[in-house]
Amino acid sequence: MSTRSTLTIKTDTTTINFYRHMDGYVAEAGNTIAQLLNKVLNAKNAWQHPGVKLAEEIMKQQYEATEYRTASPIYELTNNPILHGDIEYHYDINFNHYTNENWVHVYQWIDTKKQSNVDHNYWNLLFTGNFEQYKNFVAKELAEHQKRIKAYEEKLKFTGYHGIYPNKRKRPITVTGRRTQKV
Repeated sequence: MSTRSTLTIKTDTTTINFYRHMDGYVAEAGNTIAQLLNKVLNAKNAWQHPGVKLAEEIMKQQYEATEYRTASPIYELTNNPILHGDIEYHYDINFNHYTNENWVHVYQWIDTKKQSNVDHNYWNLLFTGNFEQYKNFVAKELAEHQKRIKAYEEKLKFTGYHGIYPNKRKRPITVTGRRTQKV
């Protein structure tokens, strides 16, 4: 199942909304946004329209082509991020040219129906802060994500799944082409 997310970039005069269908969690989409923010803010003319420059960089992002699909955009423009259903994360980036205060807000959709019979869904604020604080937040989320992946791989290793562990030997193949039985 895909982890969908939306992104809103706000400047003093403009609001640009994006939708992302896959990998919208903080360790992936949030990390991409942090890297692009860093690129835009460290550019030669960073003070000129950073929100628009970030939007341009977002539009350049593409999923790589594989043997099954062609390269395709990761983000698509949308009029209203609320119109997309089943969104799990929303990233809100605010550039204020006049006060030079720039903020990032990250929200996670909480679906209480999955946890109980009560139908009370809401957006939970995961993070609010400036760009430097956001980079630290993303770094922590990325480290947690790596821990979860490692724990999952250990679980697979413990249960005997060898698909991702090439150093585990398979039983030899006999002349008939079948794997030998365990003795």
